[in-house]
Amino acid sequence: MRNSYDAYETEIVDKIKYKVVVGSNIIKHVIEEEGYDNGIGIIGNGIAKSNPWIVNELNEMLKDITIVDDGENAKRLETALSIIEFLWKKGADRWTPLIVVAGGSLGDTAAFAASLYMRGIPLVHIPTTLLAMVDSSIGGKTAVNWKGYKNIIGSFYHPSLIIDDLRFVKTLPERVFRSSLAEVLKYGITLSRDFFNWLKENRSAIMKRNEDSLKYAILSSSKIKLSVVSKDPKERKGIREVLNYGHTVGHAIESLSNYKLYHGEAIALGMIVEAKYANLEGLLDTKSLEEIIKIVNDYKILRDAINDVELPNEEEYIEAILRDKKRKGDKIRLPIVREIGVWELAEIPVYDFARRTYKILRETYEELIGLQP
Repeated sequence: MRNSYDAYETEIVDKIKYKVVVGSNIIKHVIEEEGYDNGIGIIGNGIAKSNPWIVNELNEMLKDITIVDDGENAKRLETALSIIEFLWKKGADRWTPLIVVAGGSLGDTAAFAASLYMRGIPLVHIPTTLLAMVDSSIGGKTAVNWKGYKNIIGSFYHPSLIIDDLRFVKTLPERVFRSSLAEVLKYGITLSRDFFNWLKENRSAIMKRNEDSLKYAILSSSKIKLSVVSKDPKERKGIREVLNYGHTVGHAIESLSNYKLYHGEAIALGMIVEAKYANLEGLLDTKSLEEIIKIVNDYKILRDAINDVELPNEEEYIEAILRDKKRKGDKIRLPIVREIGVWELAEIPVYDFARRTYKILRETYEELIGLQP
């Protein structure tokens, strides 16, 4: 007997429909129920090895499947073209769905391929990490890296269906799981005091990966992100930039750590640093700042991460901030949290921001080292 699931359906710009389904052991039932069992499957190599059941499940119902390298190595134009070639060889037409079982990197690349093949075919995401479930599978951003630069070639292309199967979440390594929660916390911090309070009250259940709590957290995150995407689908109006909270500082330290810091860990640290910066500028009250720091620490997102990472020097950090894609001339566009659930977009002198946040980053790093067990 299949487990129950929760679902959310909405329509965004140009009558694009989203359906997000969350539950355990639901993939076969949902694909058949939604009529996508005539599709072609793409599965990440790492997932196929660690979760062989997904290969068997898709083989039983889909026309064809192929296994593709995943991780950052998948974010290549060549990978997207190889997926297109596979679709062509298997006789896929404009109505053949592409079913993508992957984390964020391969998910981005396969979605980009789906957007190109015959000018776009139906796309189904089956994200395999909590981070991909609450973030990269939603919103339609697809891209590959090119000539050493991240996400240079891409498109906006939305999935018709997202299936979040909790079997994947339950097998995530503990550090990966905790890291992914940073993006969940971000939605509460920036956009919903009610969700933030729920995350505080249900921390223990979430950390134990309680199924009902995970369903609620994932579906709530999806609803919040889709509410933003529907107002600013192509990130042109300044509304969608709230989703970059913590990412200006976070992306800089993530790359400068040579990715020893996981994405969510870097974003968690970035949220703390950017909140402290806003507090020093008189934009965020001290009580809200303390709440942000406390919830990140309570979820232990930076535990096991900080000790093995050396901070970059100031010159490297400033250079990374100056290269940020949100820079506009001598300013940087930064989402600022004014209080929990309330934010505004600010344009801040970029060099001054980089210099001041480096000092905050170093102080925060030393504080966190002191909290390690």
